Amino acid sequence: MPGDALFRIGVDTGGTFTDVVAIRSTDGAIFSFKVPSTPSDPSLALQAAIREILRAASAPPEKVHAFVHGTTVATNALLEREDHNMGLIVNEGFRFLLGMAGGLYRITLNPGTSRERVVPALSNRVPAKKGDIIRVVTTGGGGWGDPLEREAERVRQDVIWGKVTPEGARRDYGVVIEKGEDAQVDAAGTEKLRSLLRKKRGRKRPFFDRTVRAIPPKPGASAKRAAAKRGRAPR
Repeated sequence: MPGDALFRIGVDTGGTFTDVVAIRSTDGAIFSFKVPSTPSDPSLALQAAIREILRAASAPPEKVHAFVHGTTVATNALLEREDHNMGLIVNEGFRFLLGMAGGLYRITLNPGTSRERVVPALSNRVPAKKGDIIRVVTTGGGGWGDPLEREAERVRQDVIWGKVTPEGARRDYGVVIEKGEDAQVDAAGTEKLRSLLRKKRGRKRPFFDRTVRAIPPKPGASAKRAAAKRGRAPR
């Protein structure tokens, strides 16, 4: 390695893994490494990742001339609805434009069997046996703006395209879709349902719609298990 080679290092701390990349200045060589994240203290995985990438690149610490660190931990906390006290800073006038939250990410082992088990979000090293069935439901996209103000015809198109179920159209958007292949909008029913949903919601809207429907824990259930069961049905 040339003596004048310098390195740029970038680290991404995620909920499950911490990824690190190093680029050598002389020839653009790229080195990458991945280590398990340490949620209780993210700095431990960060230091481990840096040590491993320096070893892989045969680079002494004094040759690092740029370091960039990013993390998706906060994003994961929002997506997974973790019980953190959060605040969101927005420009004046944009307080209520975030819209409805998306569906929950979840992993289920052996769904529909007597051995069904929901895996808590961001878990590491969960054992699985040969023949086990693993079902992964990815996070659904959220919306922009008040779902009850979305054009009914656009919701109808979402139903036709399979992005939203007729039940989801009623529950989340207050749009009544008639039965049939053309999936027409029941205009009168939609107006009545949206009026009812607005009254039930009240005038004051939440700062951020986390769409968490708490499920009371069973006697003796741990807080972690109860948190894993929170959420909403798929759209």
